[in-house]
Amino acid sequence: MSRVEDFFIDSITDQGMTREGLWYCGFVSKILGILLRICRRKNIKVNGEFLDDKYSEKLDRLVEWYLYESFPRGKYLNNWNDSYWNPHNGLWGFQYESFPRGKYLNNWNDSYWNPHNGLWGYLTIVGNRNPSLVTYIWELLIGSKGLKTYGRDPSLNFSSLFDAYLFLPPPPVGEFKLEKTNLSIRRFCSDIGYLNVRNYWSSEATIVSFNCGKYIEGIHDQSDHNSFALIFAGQPLVIDSGAANNTDENSPSSSLGHNLVLIDGKGQRFSGRRNGVSGKIIEYDYSEVFDYIIGDATESYNLQNYNPVNFAIRHLCFVRKPFPYVVTFDDIEASSFSDGKYHLYEYLLHIPKNFSVEKINSNKFRLKSVESANNCSFILQFFNQEKLELKIEQFQSKHNHSFANHNLLRFSTKAINPHFLAMFISEKNLENLFIKSNKDVDNRKIVLDILSPEWSDNLELKFYRGKRGSLKDKLFKFQRNEMIREKKL
Repeated sequence: MSRVEDFFIDSITDQGMTREGLWYCGFVSKILGILLRICRRKNIKVNGEFLDDKYSEKLDRLVEWYLYESFPRGKYLNNWNDSYWNPHNGLWGFQYESFPRGKYLNNWNDSYWNPHNGLWGYLTIVGNRNPSLVTYIWELLIGSKGLKTYGRDPSLNFSSLFDAYLFLPPPPVGEFKLEKTNLSIRRFCSDIGYLNVRNYWSSEATIVSFNCGKYIEGIHDQSDHNSFALIFAGQPLVIDSGAANNTDENSPSSSLGHNLVLIDGKGQRFSGRRNGVSGKIIEYDYSEVFDYIIGDATESYNLQNYNPVNFAIRHLCFVRKPFPYVVTFDDIEASSFSDGKYHLYEYLLHIPKNFSVEKINSNKFRLKSVESANNCSFILQFFNQEKLELKIEQFQSKHNHSFANHNLLRFSTKAINPHFLAMFISEKNLENLFIKSNKDVDNRKIVLDILSPEWSDNLELKFYRGKRGSLKDKLFKFQRNEMIREKKL
């Protein structure tokens, strides 16, 4: 029982996230969930207390992660560092990772886009907790509102059909109404270095996830620090390529398999086979209007002198109101900066094949759905002074899932210290905006002004130059100003 308690202490954070992904921990959950039920039936306690009572807060938060990581319209379940984007494999207790409309379960920035894997062990460990929420997630992903497999996996590798017969909460179960939930729109786990935030709870939500944290020796890891995923208005737009456990530079576990920056074709040191890399969140702030997070992936590039950099900093600003837009800013500098050498820097994005890419001008691109039933269109605009070149490649994951074959966009420029400043916004909302950027080299910052008839946003992004003198020295400032209109007499 001491090993079981160690799992609760060391493998589940206070915020309810597991150190490993849903799929890997699902293997533990299938067994642990049954063991906890046996202990309660046989009155087996540890120091006079049932373990599921002692760690009930962690388990309750664990349930919620599933809803956060299930992508809008379902089908996908995010699964931390081992995503299958298939709820069956990991369905064992996360609400924040299940997105409205079910079918998808996000998997901590490393997905297979198949909820079966992530739902493995879900009902055994949390089927008796928060029945309305547990049932909602199950129905959303693989039940009547989702894939309608009810846990059946044709390969039998991650079947949870038997779990459903035994542990799905029996009726009557109160209906969980997403639009009336009192859950926060964000969930941040500082221990893992992971943020999941949305503009509201809806099937049309825009959702951002961001990852940059410490590597725990021995677990499966990805070279993905500062990588992000973006679900825009319910549409998977910037996705994760999938998971792998090998050290190949072109595998889904490598930097090439994530939304990162490469230098001369190389990213962070390879992961897999008990190799891993570390990063850290250096700033996180939010308000009623925005969420802002900054990750430092310097250590990931520098490990064992793999791809030396002076720093590798990414800012991400998610503005939620009155409509969503996302800004990323990369301040990355190769260690040969002092030599004045130019390097090839590439800004990588993985996108589904159902989006076409049209070049509007040198640094402005249209991402438009090619599906007849969906005419959504998004604009990706870079504010770099350098002209960016775009190369589109197919990226193929070895696993069979919805987005195994997708497109990899490689935006490149040759520079000494480029500052990739990118904005993602729907084309419709961009029509009424005026945007300008100003690079202030003397004051080491870039200012981005976004103006509408009703409001204006001012983003000030400071360049990173090593350790800062004070924790009060912010690397960013965000200001929203409402326009005051004169009343007609």
